[in-house]
Amino acid sequence: MVPTARVAVLAKGNTDLKERWASQAEAERALVEAAGNGGWADFGLLDADAALRWLTTSGFWDAALGTTFTPDGLGLTQADIERVRSADRRAREEASVKRQQINHSGGTFTVGRDSYRPRRS
Repeated sequence: MVPTARVAVLAKGNTDLKERWASQAEAERALVEAAGNGGWADFGLLDADAALRWLTTSGFWDAALGTTFTPDGLGLTQADIERVRSADRRAREEASVKRQQINHSGGTFTVGRDSYRPRRS
């Protein structure tokens, strides 16, 4: 549910919703926390309709986005899905490179790509 709903929000949602769903892991964590605090599943399992009602009530969803979690029901195209997946891949790659970088007075050293060379005076 979360990956498909996230694509819909990132492709068609408003800025506030996009911020809440920017990271899939953070969105999942926030939803689990909201569900626990709100008692969403205290009296039984949620079906898709009940989940949408809770998401809307809790500010995680805009009813205008759709009333089902299927790509067709949300009006998502394959291009929408691929655009979000590509952005996620780029973000992971950038984060990976940043973890390998060391900033110093002469610039940035990237572990595994740059090499130490003696500076000539």
